[in-house]
Amino acid sequence: MRSRAALGVLIVSIGLAVLPSAWGDVRTASGLQREVSLYFNDNEQFIARDGYLTIYSYTGGTTVGISGAPRVEYRASAWLNTCDFQQNICSGSGFDWQTVDPTSLTMDPLGNSVEIDACLLPTGGGGCQTFDLTLSRPSFISPGYLCFPALICGANAWHDPATGESHASLSWSPGVFRSAYQVTGTFAGQPFPTVVNGFSDASSWQRLVLDEQIHLP
Repeated sequence: MRSRAALGVLIVSIGLAVLPSAWGDVRTASGLQREVSLYFNDNEQFIARDGYLTIYSYTGGTTVGISGAPRVEYRASAWLNTCDFQQNICSGSGFDWQTVDPTSLTMDPLGNSVEIDACLLPTGGGGCQTFDLTLSRPSFISPGYLCFPALICGANAWHDPATGESHASLSWSPGVFRSAYQVTGTFAGQPFPTVVNGFSDASSWQRLVLDEQIHLP
């Protein structure tokens, strides 16, 4: 008879095939994750601005045994700070993580271009502010994996002789990373700065996510 440790290794080796519920708990999570991050710091003669924006989406689902549930998230957060050194005044606007419309983030499968069209509510109250940005001409591309360069990674199995429990897992997350985009448009209701005396960085990350867990009591 196979030991539970050997059984756990076998489950991983066959790709965590879905087993009857009598064998234990089987959990599968899969979906498409997209994230865009933008940072900048711009210094003019008497004015300095710095800010960031992160927008995130996940569409997929989770199955436990034979019961499944969708998982859909579209969220964003941001910050903008402006200082006038002549008047010695600084003012900032924060935008805590909040749900945004599904159309707020669009991008092609390779991240060649990104469109952001969101209206975020400031943390301190008031009407939403517009983030209408186009990211184009990225300077860098990289295939990304959870355990680069393996296509299947994160495989693990264990057996606890004290409790008789066994567990096996498999994670797979291929994706594409792009960075150093050119950015134009409106940031928190203001024109995005040209950033002559400072820095600006914008990147995108898309990945397919598969995570399977089997626990044998």
